[in-house]
Amino acid sequence: MNGHSIAPQHGRDAALPATDGATPSGTVLIVDDESHLVGMYAAMLEDKHTILTATSGETALDQMSDDLDVVLLDRRMPALSGDEVLNAIREEGYNCGVAMVTSIEPDTGIVELPFDAYVVKPVRQRDLRELVQDLLLRSQYSASVQKLFAISSKLTALES
Repeated sequence: MNGHSIAPQHGRDAALPATDGATPSGTVLIVDDESHLVGMYAAMLEDKHTILTATSGETALDQMSDDLDVVLLDRRMPALSGDEVLNAIREEGYNCGVAMVTSIEPDTGIVELPFDAYVVKPVRQRDLRELVQDLLLRSQYSASVQKLFAISSKLTALES
């Protein structure tokens, strides 16, 4: 990965606390080069989860830590693509659920990508919330069951 360090960098994008006083369920990193989408997704989720945001692949990698539960990742970004970010996350051994939330229609090339879910934009609030909850739930299962869910998600994306 061209020697890019994945050590956390503080002060780039801040965590947004839950707004209703409830304890957040999981920490979600939202990664998209379109800042308005990052803000919209954050607003959709911030009442239930702790939210981190990044508008570039490099910023996303700077934010990676073992405390992250879910990453919502766009595929098409300048400089460092979502596919490259995804591969770096897996190579570094982070154990978070990763959903590709993208405008790129899936093709057979996604079979090799190590994501857990694939969603084509636009995405509604209810669907985004369900996606995050599903990924949080999957994290409680064994590695083999998680792998089965990931394969199932790929098949579903290709069939749709």
